[in-house]
Amino acid sequence: MKLQVLLTFGKKSRGHPTRNFWKLFGMTMNMDWKEPMSPQDLDAQRRAREERALVQGSSDFFGLNHYSTDFVSERLSTSDGENYFSDQAGLGDALRALRPGAGLRTDMGWDVVPWGFERLLTWIHQTYAPPGGILVTENGCAIRETCEADALNDTFRVEYLQGYLAQMHKAMANGADVRGYLVWSFMDNFEWAFGFSKRFGIVRVDFGSQERLVKASARLMESLAKENKLKVPSRIHSAAEFTPFNRLEETKPEKKGSRPQLSKEDARRMLREFCEKYQDDTFQGKMVNCYQQFMIHNDELKLLKARRSLCMPIQAEIIPKYGFEPTSRGVSQVQATLTNASMMEESQTSRT
Repeated sequence: MKLQVLLTFGKKSRGHPTRNFWKLFGMTMNMDWKEPMSPQDLDAQRRAREERALVQGSSDFFGLNHYSTDFVSERLSTSDGENYFSDQAGLGDALRALRPGAGLRTDMGWDVVPWGFERLLTWIHQTYAPPGGILVTENGCAIRETCEADALNDTFRVEYLQGYLAQMHKAMANGADVRGYLVWSFMDNFEWAFGFSKRFGIVRVDFGSQERLVKASARLMESLAKENKLKVPSRIHSAAEFTPFNRLEETKPEKKGSRPQLSKEDARRMLREFCEKYQDDTFQGKMVNCYQQFMIHNDELKLLKARRSLCMPIQAEIIPKYGFEPTSRGVSQVQATLTNASMMEESQTSRT
């Protein structure tokens, strides 16, 4: 579908009368970077080169919305999925479970991978060389802001922007013609199907009173605009650099049996997130169906698999935010942490 849109744009834009009216004529693409898992997977990364000549030169500038990066490989199975989304899940979700990157994900569940931004900008420049350069029209992240204090000190977003801007600067230093950059978003907004639950803004909006509050990330961008320089801690700069797929697990060795530390407040937040997801009517309906099938067939193994297939996507979305890997092992670690004696004592004390 995307390719057909591009081809149509390429055909229609040449000689279009509006090109004589507007000074710039172009379109914006929402693109993640796809990194081959190994040299043998290069074919999975390559675009349709035979159509490039038609698209190239049809736009005065290249508008880019970018948020994350994935590793790609050839499909492990030759059988077709039920639909486009199941095909994507069969590859993307499996890889994502294997590669947590630096262990950081946004509140949208997207991996924080700054080096993919540099590679994508470089690729766009080398492939299309748009005469009006590259305009980054969206880049940013949603984070959990449970209170005003969380919003005003949005350290996660500050470090996200530092890493991505550092990699954009690296691409520019190597020749990429980047002429503009916009953070998504200036203010917290109505985020599509997520409504007001996902906050991307560098300015906080109280949706009840409509009061605006400037976040630390906005101060960062203000300083960058005024001084034309960006201060990036060495820790962030180092973490933003490329790490090959087969070395991801080597970058953060974990002692056998160890697991992330979880504060009591974070444990409460995690459980609230689980409750919100599990109370969803669609999820409840599917879970009821699982038990109806169990009542018919009395197959406990099938019930276990069905429950896991329903719960795992939710668990994989939530637990990485608290430092746990989005795998069955990570889920077991969460269960062990939440049932720890110290957590249970706190729970009992709270009820008395």
